[in-house]
Amino acid sequence: MKREMKRLPLDEQELFWRKALYTMPTWKSTIPITFKYLQGLKQPVARIKARVVNGRANHATRDIKLPLLNALAVNAIVMLLINFVVEEGLFNGAMGTVVSICYKDGERPGVKGALPAYVIVDFPGVQFRPGTEWDSENPTH
Repeated sequence: MKREMKRLPLDEQELFWRKALYTMPTWKSTIPITFKYLQGLKQPVARIKARVVNGRANHATRDIKLPLLNALAVNAIVMLLINFVVEEGLFNGAMGTVVSICYKDGERPGVKGALPAYVIVDFPGVQFRPGTEWDSENPTH
């Protein structure tokens, strides 16, 4: 009990807020922590609402296990929640840093319904085989 947040020195509290990995019971409970973290990065924040469609109606929203609302910013630390390219080290739990959030021409953050075309993430522990990387100049992106 001596390691409660309110009992820690201020510099240790700040380090905890910046570096801790949080385990939360629901996606909804992560929202205040996520936004505080992103605001601390002092970068524009992209709010991303998932589009989940099954046939004509959106039936999957009550069954989905991933968050329907996300927020990202450049320099944010992110974690993969699914296996992506396991043989290259991109698996559930792999952590990286957002390098860039890219939109289609004419779209931008803050425009209703605008979603990023893609997000570039640096996964420092991943080294793709030559010729299979997305960007040969930055093989961990």
